[in-house]
Amino acid sequence: MKLIYFIRHGESEANVGIQGSVNALTEKGLEQAKSIAKRLKNVRIEKLIETSKLRSKQTVKEISNMKNIPITENDLFIEREGDFEIMYEYRHLPIPELIEAMKNKLQKPHWNYEKQELFIDLKERARKATLFLESLPEDRIAIVTHGAFLKILVAYFIFKDSLTEAQVILFMKGTATTNTGITVCKFNDEKKEWRLITWNDESHLS
Repeated sequence: MKLIYFIRHGESEANVGIQGSVNALTEKGLEQAKSIAKRLKNVRIEKLIETSKLRSKQTVKEISNMKNIPITENDLFIEREGDFEIMYEYRHLPIPELIEAMKNKLQKPHWNYEKQELFIDLKERARKATLFLESLPEDRIAIVTHGAFLKILVAYFIFKDSLTEAQVILFMKGTATTNTGITVCKFNDEKKEWRLITWNDESHLS
């Protein structure tokens, strides 16, 4: 059995409405990163993965320091391209309307952004990420990822290639992620089956 601990990064500047190209963790986000590191202190982890986003790197750093585990960067688990950084550059809707539209529709043909990832792109990236995880020799892996893509990836675990845009939209609407919330998934190599064990555990923040 392979256990994957998906951790959403700590609170970032964009999470609290601060716009900027860096999008670093806030002071609260840095404290959350330290808290999740303590939570994972006695959890067996053999591989630690970050994305190239600063908010992921800052969160992973605390975990790596606590557990003395080297970090691997992999942008298969990066946030959906266009959700935050790209949209802010081309913003033509008020922020509340933009966020609501993001929640309700993945395809945005009327937002003709050059770097916008649409559903077909996201599904393919989720497929590649799934195959990558299944191929890893380690069986206890922690990944500091991002809220929107985490939902898409877990939905792909459940529905595989039959996943539709409508299913993803419903899944995203019906679930929430907290900064440094832990989502645990299990992969049974013999049966080639994925299972969602824990969604967004935030007990370390209480």
